[in-house]
Amino acid sequence: MASTSLSRLIGMAVSLACVVLLGFPAQHAKAVPVSLDTWYEFAFGGPGTALVSGADTVLATNPPDGKPVVQVGDGPWTITTSTPVRLIVLDLFASTDQFEIFNDLTSIGSTSAPTAGGACDTDISCALGDPDHYSYGEFILAAGSHSLTGTQLAGTAGAGVFQLTEIASVPVPGALALLFAPGVLLLAGVAARGRRSSGGRAAGSV
Repeated sequence: MASTSLSRLIGMAVSLACVVLLGFPAQHAKAVPVSLDTWYEFAFGGPGTALVSGADTVLATNPPDGKPVVQVGDGPWTITTSTPVRLIVLDLFASTDQFEIFNDLTSIGSTSAPTAGGACDTDISCALGDPDHYSYGEFILAAGSHSLTGTQLAGTAGAGVFQLTEIASVPVPGALALLFAPGVLLLAGVAARGRRSSGGRAAGSV
Protein backbone atom coordinates (compact mmCIF):
# COMPACT_ATOMS: atom_id res chain seq x y z
CA MET A 1 0.00 0.00 0.00
CA ALA A 2 2.73 2.43 1.00
CA SER A 3 4.74 1.36 -2.02
CA THR A 4 1.79 2.10 -4.33
CA SER A 5 1.27 5.56 -2.82
CA LEU A 6 4.96 6.34 -3.14
CA SER A 7 4.93 5.31 -6.80
CA ARG A 8 1.96 7.56 -7.47
CA LEU A 9 3.68 10.49 -5.77
CA ILE A 10 6.81 9.92 -7.82
CA GLY A 11 4.73 9.72 -10.99
CA MET A 12 2.95 12.98 -10.19
CA ALA A 13 6.27 14.68 -9.43
CA VAL A 14 7.74 13.53 -12.72
CA SER A 15 4.66 14.74 -14.63
CA LEU A 16 4.79 18.12 -12.91
CA ALA A 17 8.49 18.44 -13.68
CA CYS A 18 7.79 17.75 -17.34
CA VAL A 19 5.15 20.47 -17.43
CA VAL A 20 7.47 22.98 -15.74
CA LEU A 21 10.57 22.14 -17.74
CA LEU A 22 8.95 21.58 -21.12
CA GLY A 23 5.63 23.37 -21.23
CA PHE A 24 6.38 26.60 -19.39
CA PRO A 25 9.36 27.78 -21.47
CA ALA A 26 7.53 26.93 -24.66
CA GLN A 27 4.84 29.47 -23.80
CA HIS A 28 7.47 32.19 -23.42
CA ALA A 29 9.70 31.23 -26.32
CA LYS A 30 7.24 31.98 -29.10
CA ALA A 31 8.95 34.08 -31.74
CA VAL A 32 7.18 36.63 -33.92
CA PRO A 33 8.19 36.49 -37.61
CA VAL A 34 8.80 39.89 -39.20
CA SER A 35 9.27 40.93 -42.81
CA LEU A 36 11.28 43.41 -44.81
CA ASP A 37 9.92 46.88 -45.63
CA THR A 38 7.48 47.19 -42.72
CA TRP A 39 7.70 49.58 -39.78
CA TYR A 40 7.15 47.63 -36.54
CA GLU A 41 6.11 49.54 -33.45
CA PHE A 42 7.31 48.25 -30.05
CA ALA A 43 6.85 49.43 -26.47
CA PHE A 44 8.98 49.59 -23.30
CA GLY A 45 8.35 50.27 -19.64
CA GLY A 46 11.45 52.11 -18.42
CA PRO A 47 15.22 51.59 -18.13
CA GLY A 48 16.14 47.94 -17.79
CA THR A 49 12.93 46.63 -19.34
CA ALA A 50 12.70 44.59 -22.52
CA LEU A 51 11.32 45.91 -25.79
CA VAL A 52 7.88 44.30 -26.06
CA SER A 53 4.66 44.37 -28.07
CA GLY A 54 3.44 47.74 -29.27
CA ALA A 55 -0.19 46.58 -29.31
CA ASP A 56 -1.21 48.97 -26.52
CA THR A 57 0.52 52.05 -27.93
CA VAL A 58 -0.72 54.86 -30.18
CA LEU A 59 0.03 53.80 -33.76
CA ALA A 60 3.05 55.53 -35.32
CA THR A 61 2.40 57.68 -38.40
CA ASN A 62 3.97 59.20 -41.51
CA PRO A 63 6.65 56.68 -42.54
CA PRO A 64 8.99 58.34 -45.08
CA ASP A 65 8.81 55.47 -47.56
CA GLY A 66 5.05 54.96 -47.35
CA LYS A 67 5.51 51.41 -46.03
CA PRO A 68 2.96 49.94 -43.61
CA VAL A 69 3.19 50.47 -39.84
CA VAL A 70 2.32 47.46 -37.65
CA GLN A 71 2.15 47.13 -33.87
CA VAL A 72 4.38 44.10 -33.39
CA GLY A 73 3.87 41.33 -30.83
CA ASP A 74 6.29 40.38 -28.06
CA GLY A 75 9.76 39.38 -29.22
CA PRO A 76 11.95 37.74 -30.14
CA TRP A 77 11.37 39.02 -33.68
CA THR A 78 12.72 36.61 -36.26
CA ILE A 79 13.60 36.81 -39.93
CA THR A 80 15.69 34.77 -42.39
CA THR A 81 17.28 36.63 -45.30
CA SER A 82 19.30 35.54 -48.33
CA THR A 83 21.21 38.84 -48.48
CA PRO A 84 22.51 41.33 -45.88
CA VAL A 85 19.85 43.67 -44.49
CA ARG A 86 19.79 46.98 -42.65
CA LEU A 87 18.01 47.22 -39.29
CA ILE A 88 16.82 50.70 -38.31
CA VAL A 89 15.69 51.36 -34.72
CA LEU A 90 14.08 54.69 -33.84
CA ASP A 91 12.59 56.22 -30.71
CA LEU A 92 9.28 58.10 -30.93
CA PHE A 93 7.09 60.28 -28.68
CA ALA A 94 9.29 61.78 -25.89
CA SER A 95 12.90 62.06 -27.09
CA THR A 96 14.46 60.64 -23.94
CA ASP A 97 14.84 56.93 -24.69
CA GLN A 98 17.82 54.81 -25.74
CA PHE A 99 18.05 51.10 -26.55
CA GLU A 100 20.49 48.20 -26.77
CA ILE A 101 19.73 45.72 -29.55
CA PHE A 102 20.50 41.98 -29.50
CA ASN A 103 20.68 39.43 -32.30
CA ASP A 104 20.54 35.79 -31.14
CA LEU A 105 21.09 37.08 -27.56
CA THR A 106 24.33 38.83 -28.54
CA SER A 107 24.50 42.62 -28.32
CA ILE A 108 24.98 44.30 -31.69
CA GLY A 109 25.12 47.82 -30.28
CA SER A 110 23.11 50.70 -28.90
CA THR A 111 21.14 53.52 -30.45
CA SER A 112 22.38 57.10 -30.21
CA ALA A 113 22.09 59.16 -27.04
CA PRO A 114 18.86 61.20 -27.02
CA THR A 115 18.27 64.82 -26.09
CA ALA A 116 15.03 65.89 -24.45
CA GLY A 117 12.87 68.42 -26.27
CA GLY A 118 11.87 66.61 -29.46
CA ALA A 119 8.32 67.29 -30.59
CA CYS A 120 7.68 64.63 -33.25
CA ASP A 121 5.31 62.48 -31.17
CA THR A 122 4.10 59.63 -33.49
CA ASP A 123 5.68 61.02 -36.68
CA ILE A 124 8.37 58.65 -38.00
CA SER A 125 9.59 61.01 -40.72
CA CYS A 126 9.89 63.86 -38.25
CA ALA A 127 11.90 61.78 -35.76
CA LEU A 128 14.22 60.49 -38.51
CA GLY A 129 14.84 64.10 -39.51
CA ASP A 130 15.68 65.15 -35.95
CA PRO A 131 18.74 63.09 -34.92
CA ASP A 132 19.78 65.84 -32.50
CA HIS A 133 16.87 64.81 -30.28
CA TYR A 134 15.64 61.32 -31.18
CA SER A 135 17.67 58.19 -30.51
CA TYR A 136 18.47 56.28 -33.70
CA GLY A 137 20.46 53.19 -34.60
CA GLU A 138 21.38 51.48 -37.84
CA PHE A 139 22.75 47.93 -37.82
CA ILE A 140 23.85 45.69 -40.71
CA LEU A 141 22.83 42.03 -40.43
CA ALA A 142 24.51 39.37 -42.55
CA ALA A 143 22.47 36.97 -44.65
CA GLY A 144 20.96 34.21 -42.53
CA SER A 145 18.54 33.70 -39.65
CA HIS A 146 18.14 36.38 -37.01
CA SER A 147 16.34 36.59 -33.67
CA LEU A 148 16.04 40.20 -32.51
CA THR A 149 15.37 41.53 -29.02
CA GLY A 150 16.18 44.72 -27.17
CA THR A 151 16.46 46.46 -23.80
CA GLN A 152 15.74 50.06 -22.84
CA LEU A 153 18.85 51.78 -21.51
CA ALA A 154 17.48 55.22 -20.66
CA GLY A 155 14.29 57.26 -20.65
CA THR A 156 10.73 56.57 -19.60
CA ALA A 157 7.95 54.24 -20.71
CA GLY A 158 7.01 54.78 -24.35
CA ALA A 159 7.28 53.38 -27.86
CA GLY A 160 9.53 53.26 -30.90
CA VAL A 161 9.77 51.55 -34.26
CA PHE A 162 12.14 49.33 -36.21
CA GLN A 163 12.40 48.39 -39.86
CA LEU A 164 14.42 45.85 -41.87
CA THR A 165 15.34 46.65 -45.46
CA GLU A 166 17.54 45.13 -48.13
CA ILE A 167 20.87 46.84 -48.70
CA ALA A 168 20.69 48.16 -52.25
CA SER A 169 23.61 47.19 -54.45
CA VAL A 170 25.51 50.15 -55.87
CA PRO A 171 25.58 50.06 -59.71
CA VAL A 172 28.99 50.41 -61.32
CA PRO A 173 29.07 53.42 -63.71
CA GLY A 174 29.81 52.54 -67.33
CA ALA A 175 33.04 54.54 -67.40
CA LEU A 176 34.29 52.76 -64.27
CA ALA A 177 33.39 49.38 -65.72
CA LEU A 178 35.37 50.25 -68.85
CA LEU A 179 38.36 51.21 -66.71
CA PHE A 180 38.50 47.69 -65.29
CA ALA A 181 38.10 45.96 -68.66
CA PRO A 182 41.04 43.70 -69.73
CA GLY A 183 43.95 45.78 -71.00
CA VAL A 184 42.47 49.13 -69.99
CA LEU A 185 43.49 48.64 -66.33
CA LEU A 186 47.09 48.04 -67.42
CA LEU A 187 47.13 51.17 -69.57
CA ALA A 188 45.67 53.19 -66.70
CA GLY A 189 48.43 51.97 -64.40
CA VAL A 190 51.15 52.86 -66.90
CA ALA A 191 49.67 56.33 -67.32
CA ALA A 192 49.51 56.82 -63.57
CA ARG A 193 53.19 55.97 -63.15
CA GLY A 194 54.04 58.47 -65.86
CA ARG A 195 52.80 61.39 -63.83
CA ARG A 196 53.16 62.48 -60.24
CA SER A 197 49.92 64.23 -59.49
CA SER A 198 49.59 66.36 -56.38
CA GLY A 199 45.83 65.77 -56.23
CA GLY A 200 43.94 64.30 -53.25
CA ARG A 201 43.38 60.65 -52.56
CA ALA A 202 40.24 58.83 -53.75
CA ALA A 203 37.79 57.87 -51.06
CA GLY A 204 37.73 54.18 -50.12
CA SER A 205 34.61 52.07 -50.14
CA VAL A 206 32.92 51.17 -46.87
